[in-house]
Amino acid sequence: IEKDRKTLQGLKEENRSLSVKTGDPDEITQLLSHINTLIEESRLKIIAIEPLESFDGRFFRWSPFQIDMAGRFDRFMFFLNQLKALSDAVEVTRVRIEKSGDKQHPLQIRFLLKI
Repeated sequence: IEKDRKTLQGLKEENRSLSVKTGDPDEITQLLSHINTLIEESRLKIIAIEPLESFDGRFFRWSPFQIDMAGRFDRFMFFLNQLKALSDAVEVTRVRIEKSGDKQHPLQIRFLLKI
């Protein structure tokens, strides 16, 4: 029982740092706002953020967003590393990168972000 109490206490500690605890729309909005800040800090240009239909995953309900942005590859990698460091569950899939012809933002980047 003591071991289970310690495990429970550890899980409660981890839960305190999460933005999304229940999947409430306000929590999703808060995390999306934080991710938007990470995009700006990565010096990427947001073109569009499109919310898609939420769906049940294996352990919780995902809220997916189609993200379109422009920028440089190294800045996109910086952004992905910032996402990886988040305490919250996020998943990036369906990444598509194409040349844009713009010298300042040479790549068009599209991906599916699940939070």
